[in-house]
Amino acid sequence: MIHDKFRTILPEDITEVNNWLHHQGLNKIPEPMYPDTGIIMQDENTGEGIYMGFVWKTNSKLCQVGFIARNKSYIKTNPSEQTLKIFVHQLLLYANSLGFDFIATWSQDTTLVNCFKEIGFTEASNRTSELIIQIK
Repeated sequence: MIHDKFRTILPEDITEVNNWLHHQGLNKIPEPMYPDTGIIMQDENTGEGIYMGFVWKTNSKLCQVGFIARNKSYIKTNPSEQTLKIFVHQLLLYANSLGFDFIATWSQDTTLVNCFKEIGFTEASNRTSELIIQIK
């Protein structure tokens, strides 16, 4: 299950992760696109968020993880790649605890892609485009 420095996300975490994106000069993601399932890694002493990631549930044994973000304002030195790997591994354990056996994801961040590969993900394609639309 979730180690004490990890916790499941709360509704207010969506605003927080968008603030992280904004402070990195990235676009905020519309809040309704976030699922209500995910985890946050926190500093064990201060409770400050370090990483946050989300799990989209399906009606099969496949889920999707993504929108993994790092708090670049975190007061300590930049977390190591090992810290990222620990976070991603915990996110996968969390997804499995929700009943999923298969996980899909996407990323253009080289560090994150390499992390996924080191954990055992297989790259299905490097020639796809990410396309999103809001239907009204």
